[in-house]
Amino acid sequence: MKGYQMILLVNSGVRFPSVGFPVLGWVPLMLVGLAFGRRVAAQPARAARLAWQAVALCVGVFFVTHLTHLDSDPPWTEKQGIEGFLLLRKGPPAVDFFAFNLAFGLAALAAFLSGAVDLARAPWRWLVVYGRASLFLFAAHLLVAFVVARVALYFHVGPDWLRYTLVVSVAAALLVPMAAWYRRAKERHRGSLLRYL
Repeated sequence: MKGYQMILLVNSGVRFPSVGFPVLGWVPLMLVGLAFGRRVAAQPARAARLAWQAVALCVGVFFVTHLTHLDSDPPWTEKQGIEGFLLLRKGPPAVDFFAFNLAFGLAALAAFLSGAVDLARAPWRWLVVYGRASLFLFAAHLLVAFVVARVALYFHVGPDWLRYTLVVSVAAALLVPMAAWYRRAKERHRGSLLRYL
């Protein structure tokens, strides 16, 4: 397969160029998100119901694609247990992976839109801080989580489940003030390149 075909279609860390996010695999998902966001903005009164309908659709798509081998992975069998059922591959852009993760995100959005969760009050305010610096956090979390994980390994924090829980919790806590700092910097320099990040 040629380089430009890989960039458009295939996840590959083995061949050159290394492609983690093929364009034609991920851009359609972003376009669906853009269209959905505009629909929510245009009809805020119906937004929560629309989000719950999208959750139901995603759950249905997940079960159909995951259990019937309509996607790239081999079908799940009972011998694999619940862990095998929930073990999903991100790429090549997998419909079951998309649907599973979108269902959680859309359920959270529906809860926020319906007023079931008041983001202006504790303990939810940190989510607003995260949301205002999402691209920055996407990049920063890679470095922060790596450093925290190395520290946890150095001090032999274990068992694995405890180490993973601590790494995620500590990294998430460290990222809150970083996100708040970045948001303030972005607001101070509205005309700079920061507005795109």
